[in-house]
Amino acid sequence: MAIECNAAKVGGLLGCLCVVLFIAIFLFSFSFDVIEPTNVAILSDSVSKTIADDVVYGPGRYFIGLGKSFIKFPISWIIVDFSNDDDELGGPSLQVQLNEGQALTIDVSFYYRVDEQNIHKLYNVTGTNYSPLIVRKSQEIIKNVAADFITTEFFSLREAIVSAMQYELNRQLHAQYYVYVPSVSLRNVKLPAQLETALVDKVIADQLKKTAETQRNVTLIQAETQVIQALAQANVSTILQVANSNSFQTIQNAQSQAKKVLIDAQNLAFNALKTALFVNNSQLFNYLYTERISQAAAGSTIYVGFDGSLVVKQT
Repeated sequence: MAIECNAAKVGGLLGCLCVVLFIAIFLFSFSFDVIEPTNVAILSDSVSKTIADDVVYGPGRYFIGLGKSFIKFPISWIIVDFSNDDDELGGPSLQVQLNEGQALTIDVSFYYRVDEQNIHKLYNVTGTNYSPLIVRKSQEIIKNVAADFITTEFFSLREAIVSAMQYELNRQLHAQYYVYVPSVSLRNVKLPAQLETALVDKVIADQLKKTAETQRNVTLIQAETQVIQALAQANVSTILQVANSNSFQTIQNAQSQAKKVLIDAQNLAFNALKTALFVNNSQLFNYLYTERISQAAAGSTIYVGFDGSLVVKQT
């Protein structure tokens, strides 16, 4: 009887241990939590309803203990789109009032991402319901930026408008909701039909004016080119004339110099001959005259009286 009682007690004790072990395993499994690769998190104490610490937890599996859980925030880029597409966070196309009083309809989209270093501040300001606040605030910012421009600038200064929107969205949303805005896209600008026609006519008129100015500049450049070519040709002609003149003068100087050398040589020869024959100039000329006649070939005709010179023509 005692043995049976002890067996019953042991069986009951083992049963209790199994129940306790099962409960412990069950509770232990709830002491872990996982943060996905696209999220970061802060640790919340569900008992005290407070944030457990100042740590921002990255992706991974953590043992956090009982009564605690992660509040997760996405760190991927989130798109906000203001257009008539219904598949994105945002709203319908924006009606904006421009600086000149004209109303436009624009489609704008942008990306934002939470600042991981300020997750606790974001949670203290908005909790986890920050997306609708960001959408509402961004609508206000975009409309205010658009009001600084006029209609035509949405076509001629589109990049400047996009830059202004991106700057203000990034500055104001980070200051208030601790998110970054790295990119903005002005996807479409819709004009009232009457204004669109007037704007197209103005653009065409401006283009025609620019075309006329370009054509006039081309004509002026062509005229200037012709003047430059004429001046260049005149310079070339002058250079050639100077070169020809210099060449002629050079040839004449050379011929004169050669003649002078010949005359000087003849003078030296005559002086030497006169000295050798012991004659004067008149006697020397008579000698040369006689010498020239004696050297004429037989049958030659001799002409005299041509400027004091003697001409011998051979026949």
